[in-house]
Parts: sequence; C-alpha cells; structure tokens
Amino acid sequence: MRKLLILLILLISTKASAQTPIIIGPQTQLQWDMFAFVPATSSTCIYAVSQGTGPFNNITAPVTCIALGTTDSTCSVNLIASGLPIGSNSIRMTATCSGITTLPSTSFAYVDMVIPIPSNLRIR
Repeated sequence: MRKLLILLILLISTKASAQTPIIIGPQTQLQWDMFAFVPATSSTCIYAVSQGTGPFNNITAPVTCIALGTTDSTCSVNLIASGLPIGSNSIRMTATCSGITTLPSTSFAYVDMVIPIPSNLRIR
C-alpha cells in the first residue's frame, strides 16, 4: 500500500506560477518540494529539467534536500551550476526515484538577469 501511495504522489503534477524578475547571484538556488519523501530518499532521486518544450536533461550539479515537516523535503540546486539559461524562459521538472519517473511538473515561467558583483575590492 505504501508503494502505491508513493507512486500516486509521484504522478501528481503541481502548479507553478510566473515570477517577477529575479537577480541571480552566485548562491541563488532553484528549489522544489518533494512530498512524502524524507531528505535521505529525496537526495537519491535523479532530477531532470526541460527548458520550454525541449527535452529533459538530468541536473548534474549537487542537489541538497532538507526536511519540510516530518515526511516531506525541500530540495535545491545552485541555479547557475544547474545550467539553466539566463533571461526569460520556462522550465518543467521530473524526478526519478527507485526507477519510477514522475510526470512533468507544470511549467514554471521566470525572468532573471545577472548583475555583475564587484570583486577584488581594495583601497590604494
């Protein structure tokens, strides 16, 4: 019964919404929730992202999952390391856990921009 419940939860797509422009810095994270999965389980899943209507590509950057309540997780990956393009786009995500791949999430539309961060600050 538990495996059936997990399978049903994996197959439920959740609705995402459009965002106002965001500023991308070196620590900006792409985050998502994994319901009915504790962090230890969520961390073993393989996540794939599709840009627009393109093919799904596995996220190869390290994914970190933390507890969200007692039975759920919030996972994240560094946005720049994830390879998502800068600008206006939409993404969908799937998760493959224990060999079962979920249906794609609802598209998440975003607009982002990179603003250079000053470096090597000094007084001469």
